[in-house]
Amino acid sequence: GKHQRADLGTLRLNIYYTSDHVFSSQSYDSLRNLILQSTGVEPITSSVAWLLGEVVPQKQDVVQPLTRVFLHHGQVVPFVSAFARHEISKITDTNTIFRGNTLVSKCIDELMKLVGHHYLRSTLKPTLDLIFRERKPCEIDPTKLQQGESREANLTNLKEYISLILKAIINSALNCPPVMCQIFSELKELANTYFPNEREVRYSVISGFVFLRFFAPAILYPKLFDLTTEQIDSSTHRTLTLLSKTVQSVGNLVSSRTSHHNFRESYMREVFGHCVTDKHVE
Repeated sequence: GKHQRADLGTLRLNIYYTSDHVFSSQSYDSLRNLILQSTGVEPITSSVAWLLGEVVPQKQDVVQPLTRVFLHHGQVVPFVSAFARHEISKITDTNTIFRGNTLVSKCIDELMKLVGHHYLRSTLKPTLDLIFRERKPCEIDPTKLQQGESREANLTNLKEYISLILKAIINSALNCPPVMCQIFSELKELANTYFPNEREVRYSVISGFVFLRFFAPAILYPKLFDLTTEQIDSSTHRTLTLLSKTVQSVGNLVSSRTSHHNFRESYMREVFGHCVTDKHVE
């Protein structure tokens, strides 16, 4: 008996204990007021919100409370607008606008999670549920096909799911939460102001968030976004990966306007050509 128990091995636990002391709301009045005044500070880099983003080691630790404070007090739009204006004014390469994990980019990500969950769920869940229910093979990489699989049949399956996903996203525009719409409107106006001669920028600043940082990650990791409780097998995960890649491609207007040769995987070019049409891009 002792020998059998020893064969089970050992378990090492690394436990962290955090004690947070929360005081009454009035205790934070001064700090809260300083934070809320950040949008009117010039230069913005002297504001409390900006400085918190610089001094806190883990940016996410400051992104969550900042976004919640400004959202609660109805000032999240001017907050994002002020910080986005500063960031976009420093841009020299329009392909990199809001593509990094800056304070304002992460705050917009956090905002979309806070106010956009129902929107995300109502838009994607019906198609994701269908994928989990049918579990059709969609592998189109010739080197990864299982024995007996047909690439043509898999491509047909993938195109069907892509069409459903894109249709759901396109038709969901009127359901987008008002706060998100206001943020995107501000970003579009900033793009018009700073890049008046580059028409695509006014759309890419929005699509970068909507497609690349909102829909695509949720398709790839539906459990993390509370879109399913299903056990996802390797074949289905591969389907989600291909769908997510495609949604990113549609959202990336810079790539969609260029040659298919810029697509890293050659086997994706056919899918790319199927979904990135003038209808989808416009």
